[in-house]
Amino acid sequence: MTQLYTQQSFRRCEKAAKASLIWAILLVTVFWGLCAFLCTRVRTANAALLFRWVLGLSILPGWAAILILAFIYRPNRAEKRHIQSMLNEPWEEMEGVFYLEDSTFQIPRGIRVQKARLETAEEPVSLRLDARYAHLLPLGQPVKIRVIRQYITAYEVLP
Repeated sequence: MTQLYTQQSFRRCEKAAKASLIWAILLVTVFWGLCAFLCTRVRTANAALLFRWVLGLSILPGWAAILILAFIYRPNRAEKRHIQSMLNEPWEEMEGVFYLEDSTFQIPRGIRVQKARLETAEEPVSLRLDARYAHLLPLGQPVKIRVIRQYITAYEVLP
């Protein structure tokens, strides 16, 4: 059975989240410290020039830190929490023919999810799949899957 969530992926997300947070904090701290240093060097003759430098050195790293937090730290933190919950909760197995639906959606402060459907012998089951793994599962083929809270966590193609 092919596992979609592993301890390695959890550690990778945890490491990426921690590193991006440290980079954002260091970026802001170093450049704002440089701004404070430049502010101590202001004289009447160089005030206009240093004002531009201090303005640029305070605004640009601040925006860079915001972008790092928004596009690297938060997605990795959300993925880490999702993987952690998928690794620690009990699962159930299902068999049927697998289909993906076109709709994807972003869970607020979470991962991007694609809806899926499993046509079982009894009735169709609506499931969720991390959108990053949508290309891995075979469409229209019989599969055995493991599910935790409607999320597909592992799959195996049946003969």
